Amino acid sequence: MSNFKAWVTRSPIAPFLAKALMLIVLVLVVYAPSTENGFIWDDDHHVGMAPKNYEQGFATGLKNIWLKPLAAPQYYPMVWSSYLIEHHFWKQNPTGYHLVNILLHIIVALLLWMVLCHLGVPWPFATALLFALHPVHVETVAWVSERKNVLSGLFYMASLLAFLKWHAKYSDTLQAKLNGKFAASNVLYFISAVLFMAALASKTVTATLPFVIMLLLWWKHSLSRALVFRLIPFIILGVVMGCITIWMEQGHVGAVGEAWELSIIERGLIASRAIWFYAEKLLLPFNLTFIYPRWIIDSSELFQYLFSLGVLLVIIIFFLSRDRIGRGPLAAVLIYCGTLFPALGFLNVFPMQFSFVADHFQYLASAAMIALMVATAHCLLLKIDKRITGLLFLAVCGLYSVNDRQLQRQYKDQTALWLATVEKNPLAWIAHGNLGAIYMTEKRYPEAIESLTRATELNPKHIIPFNNLAKLYLNLAQTQQQPQLKAKYIEAALKHGLHAIELARNENYFFRTKLIQPRVAQDHLNSQRIVGDIKRYQNDNSGARFHYRSMLSLSPNSSDAHNRLGALDMDEGDHFSAHKHFSKSLLVKPKQFDTLYNLGVVSYKQGNYAQAVAVLNQALKTGASQEFLLPHYYLGLVKLELGQGREAKQHFEIVALRMPEHAIGLKALQKMLDLELL
Repeated sequence: MSNFKAWVTRSPIAPFLAKALMLIVLVLVVYAPSTENGFIWDDDHHVGMAPKNYEQGFATGLKNIWLKPLAAPQYYPMVWSSYLIEHHFWKQNPTGYHLVNILLHIIVALLLWMVLCHLGVPWPFATALLFALHPVHVETVAWVSERKNVLSGLFYMASLLAFLKWHAKYSDTLQAKLNGKFAASNVLYFISAVLFMAALASKTVTATLPFVIMLLLWWKHSLSRALVFRLIPFIILGVVMGCITIWMEQGHVGAVGEAWELSIIERGLIASRAIWFYAEKLLLPFNLTFIYPRWIIDSSELFQYLFSLGVLLVIIIFFLSRDRIGRGPLAAVLIYCGTLFPALGFLNVFPMQFSFVADHFQYLASAAMIALMVATAHCLLLKIDKRITGLLFLAVCGLYSVNDRQLQRQYKDQTALWLATVEKNPLAWIAHGNLGAIYMTEKRYPEAIESLTRATELNPKHIIPFNNLAKLYLNLAQTQQQPQLKAKYIEAALKHGLHAIELARNENYFFRTKLIQPRVAQDHLNSQRIVGDIKRYQNDNSGARFHYRSMLSLSPNSSDAHNRLGALDMDEGDHFSAHKHFSKSLLVKPKQFDTLYNLGVVSYKQGNYAQAVAVLNQALKTGASQEFLLPHYYLGLVKLELGQGREAKQHFEIVALRMPEHAIGLKALQKMLDLELL
């Protein structure tokens, strides 16, 4: 024990370990509520790619992730690989994914601390701890989909640290090219390059790293042509990956259209205003929300240019004062603005249709501004008693921690997220629309109608709320007994469905996106499907067929369209055409329960009993059979035709016992009675 105490008091590494342990414990305690949160918004989609890849085998899954860029929203293979690995341990349990985000955030903060120590920045640990606890980072840490931020941050900071260490240890050999030492120096350089590639493969905002390195070396008066030359491979890698991301953001994710039709002057106004917005949130992290109000940008209003003027004045003042106050403040501001550049509005990013700013956009950039704020505080508080300074620091950490824990509540689940967003930003149409969709699934129809209607009022050109309203009113009509209300609901359903189709036609949106954004294109297919369903409910088979065929004209491989056309044909007794449509549907989605069931039924009606048995048994294996047992009824009918009465009775018994109030359940019971009479 005495030896341990002696080591603690004498070892130079002991204080470092103690501070590191304090940071780790604090962050774990503060972010503990996140481990109890579920998935939100696009988490299911992103994390859901892991089991799909995992089903094909781990090696094949990795191959798909790295060699099929269009299989994911963005080419961030390190992120998707991390989900694939984690799926092996905790499947779809969100706790594990949240915990990994927290641990990665801790590592980023620790690496930032090491970078700041290397650079000789004042109060480096204070900066790292404030970075770790700052409320603007709750969105990144508590949102599983922002794994790309914390993972890219880890590789970014590690690459930066490796490059700085390489430069510090071997910079004097660059000009002279001294024998063995120069070769050895390449080890850290190549490590930095590999880590930089990993950062780019996690999120391409890290492409700004070589420019950050140049600014840091300029600050330290050690930037040379030889060093710039060494950064050229980094710049090329960043540009290539950046171009891929820009193409995918516009061509695959769908960041094109009216919301992004902005002039270069308007984009400049957005950028300068965003810089001040982010700086304000770092200094005063209050009223943080998931989606901020989208500013109205008008280049004819002179006051909007004040933001741009303010940014320029700050840069000019720091530049002119560099000999008196040093280059540090200017370097910090330029690093901050440069790291924010990809998200400042000059490039199209999908969230710009909701808001021009988001807390997670400044995850990496915030390190420079927090370091500048802490360095400024260091200069101002230098002559104040250290105990008072320590108390002030603890007070800030305490306020941050309380704010962090409160903010994590809004990420508990989908409902909590969108309710909190609507409360802070009532104009967030996407929040109203998503709330309405949630209320629909929960069968809270009055709240769903209110939220979806509000979404259509706030954004009359967004098609999804109209589709959902059409579907909702159709559901209400199908469960309504009063003829007047039924007619009213059908009228409302048809109105919203046709309006959605008209939106698609007017904007020509589907043709612009169907090849490059299947997810958005599907929304427009849904419009035709829903209206077709309404027409079918009205017994207007020709009208339903028109809309289902419209789906095929837009997407010839639409499994949904083929399945519905097959169902229409089966209703009309055209079993040959129905069989053809169901078979085509299964080619696209071979494990679709509805299609398998329908194909089994039509095969039975055609007298193709062998195929009927095979397909109906396959339908039962999809898992949907636990709730939907109709295949057993038709298997019973097939067994009867084959003279296998005992097996037929077993199938009828399953349906009769587990679906006693269903029409098919009653028919199955009657079949059982008939068999017993025989």
